[in-house]
Amino acid sequence: MDMKIESKIVPVFIFFIVLFAIGYFTYYHSYTTNNDNVVQVDIRKFTGELSGVEENIVKLHGIYSVIGLSGELAEIRDFSFKTDANTQFKKLVITWPEWKTLTAGGKTNGRIVLKDLPKVESEGSLEDLQSFIGSEAGMFSVEAEFSVNIYNLENPVASLVFYQVVIMPKQTPTQ
Repeated sequence: MDMKIESKIVPVFIFFIVLFAIGYFTYYHSYTTNNDNVVQVDIRKFTGELSGVEENIVKLHGIYSVIGLSGELAEIRDFSFKTDANTQFKKLVITWPEWKTLTAGGKTNGRIVLKDLPKVESEGSLEDLQSFIGSEAGMFSVEAEFSVNIYNLENPVASLVFYQVVIMPKQTPTQ
């Protein structure tokens, strides 16, 4: 009698394992893809170079700021977003030392520690951001954050715009 019970338990156990695997695959497949068979992602940041500002629309050339994106989602692209009265602007200005300080024999002997460079954090604005288009300020980047998923949205409204300006010395080392 024990042999009959054991012989029935094994197929039942295997049946439930197969049923669980099918259910898990179905749930995972329907959860991670939409009707167009495209993987759904939650993207709420975009980082790039400022390419233009028209009224309250900011245009960037850059990437989605999400770790682990691959394929088309990881490619450099043009992206635009809106700002409104609720959009916060924050600015960070980092200033490099003059070239004479950086050169061999100067104060730094050609070495600097990036975290020790002078930094000034302040509130920014759309007008201030716009003033950097085509400027020779040095390195400049913009990161926009959103309260909603921006994937496949046209001109979403940013909740925060953070821009970083690195002011480089105007002279070249040969001058």
